Amino acid sequence: MKLAYFFCLIFLRLNPIKNSFLYLFSATNKMKFLSLRLLLILFIPVMSACNITGHVINKTDRLYDKLGVEEWEYEQDSTVVFWRKIGTGDQKIMLIHGFGPVTELQWKDVVKILHDDFTMYIPDLIYFGKSTSSKNIYDPAFTSEQLYRSLQNKGIENIAIAGLSYGGLIAGMMAKNYPEFTYRLILIDALSKFQDTGHTDSLALAMGYANIGEILIPRDGKSLKALFKISFNKKNKYPAWLLEKLAKKLYADQTEEKKRILQYLVAHEAEIQNADLRYDGEVKIIWGEKDLLFPVSIAHELDSYYQNSSLSIIPKTGHAAPIDSPKKVAGIIKTFMGTSD
Repeated sequence: MKLAYFFCLIFLRLNPIKNSFLYLFSATNKMKFLSLRLLLILFIPVMSACNITGHVINKTDRLYDKLGVEEWEYEQDSTVVFWRKIGTGDQKIMLIHGFGPVTELQWKDVVKILHDDFTMYIPDLIYFGKSTSSKNIYDPAFTSEQLYRSLQNKGIENIAIAGLSYGGLIAGMMAKNYPEFTYRLILIDALSKFQDTGHTDSLALAMGYANIGEILIPRDGKSLKALFKISFNKKNKYPAWLLEKLAKKLYADQTEEKKRILQYLVAHEAEIQNADLRYDGEVKIIWGEKDLLFPVSIAHELDSYYQNSSLSIIPKTGHAAPIDSPKKVAGIIKTFMGTSD
């Protein structure tokens, strides 16, 4: 809420806007119209920014509460994994988020659609959200093991595993290492053995950054805007200065740990590329047609890699498909899991 108040104060203190109000009462009709346009151009984005934290982030928590979310923590050997359980359906599915902040936000609209047909288990990955560890282990295999142990501790098995982006690599490792635990595998714009940091760093260089990490962990409004650009197909209309405090707020927690995850992935890229991650069960690959971060060519490579897979490409959708096109993502999941209407 402090961020919302900050943007609102900016709006109230902008002299050009105040002058536009006064000018409306003294100018000609033509000038009144031009002044009104200026007022709307300045007013709409600023007032929209007032609601970024209050309306979007808090709204997600209210939705989860309304859907009867159950929360718990699994702790072992100085590692804590935070979980949310939502839904009333018979089928079980784990939804593993990507590298972005506000982990619950990444699945919000999909959760709302799947609520009646699935019981969803949604973790915060280690070093994200409320999940922490003092072990200083950044290998995704460690995280996949902790997720497995968490659900085993609850007596949960035979569960479908869906992973978005970085979470897709975690999901793929879980399916490979614990096939008896995995019912089906769903990869959404997933980080995988076919990813090449040469592409992502080239993308970052084209946008004025030294490497992709400077965008994935934004330090200011400009780099957050760059992150929006590579994540979503829809154009972000907020100027960078409006996103300044938002960037600092969203990426304030466990920042160094996230940097170390990226460093680990880069340092061990060859090892990941050479790893055997085959899973013999059914695999659904979902990809945004406009994904700039992980091109559609990777989706086709994954489809060829798994023996029992199918590929769905969603038009006009970027890297964050569950946010860009939640209805289509949820519909594909329901069809794949046999719960579609």
